[in-house]
Formats: sequence, structure tokens, C-alpha cells
Amino acid sequence: MKIAQDSKSIKTLSYSSLMLFGLSLLSPTYCTNVHCSGFGSGMMDLCLGWLGAIFYGGVYIAWYANLFIIIALILKKHAPIISLLLTLAAIIIGLTFLNGGEVLLNEAGHTGYITKIQFGYWLWMSGMFIQLIYLTLKISKSK
Repeated sequence: MKIAQDSKSIKTLSYSSLMLFGLSLLSPTYCTNVHCSGFGSGMMDLCLGWLGAIFYGGVYIAWYANLFIIIALILKKHAPIISLLLTLAAIIIGLTFLNGGEVLLNEAGHTGYITKIQFGYWLWMSGMFIQLIYLTLKISKSK
């Protein structure tokens, strides 16, 4: 009976991670010296951040954490060790956003400096940390 409860608790971590990632897409992510992002800005960052990562660099490099965490989510069932390593890489890449920097504000090329990290970023990072804990427990339980 205890094994089933442990397995259920570990699976709850996985669902929690996905829920936090989903909530982060609906939440404000950061403020600049010009304005703060609003509801749904996490989704906008996910969908368009790759453009900044490819063409602008800088703070947009943190977008690649999304790529790593999505691949890790796909692989977590069949290759948990690779998934763990990808999740760890996603966390490290995601933390680079804390260095701040300059972001594009609009398609005209106007920029602003990040002045505040908002709730959506912390939900995003929390989801990755919980995914890391989930995978660590899953791997250690299987041995």
C-alpha cells in the first residue's frame, strides 16, 4: 500500500509541474522601464521569444529553456535520466533571465530595460524545479 501512495505522490509532482507551466503562460512575466507585461504575456513570450533568441540574443537566450523543458517533458517517461539532464539545463538557462537586460518592446524596434521580474517568471521556474524533483525521485525509486 505504501508503494502505491509513494507512486501517487511522485506523479502529483509531475502534474504540479505541468500546472505551474500552464499558469506561467497566463501570468505577467516582467516589467521594463516603460511598462509591465500583462495577462497572457507568458504565452506571448513562449510563442515569440524564439525570434528574440535567434535575432537579438541577450536576455532572450532564456527562451531556450522552453525548448529544453518541452523536450524533457516528452522524454520523461521513456528516458528519465536524459529528461533530468535537460530539465537541469533548462533551469540553468532560465536563470540567466535574472541577469536582466534589454528587451524589444514593439515591432518598431523600441527597447526597454527589465526592472522587475513578475509572478509568471517565478511560476515558470518553479515548474522546472518541481519537474527536477519529480525526475530525481522517479529515478531514485526505480533503482
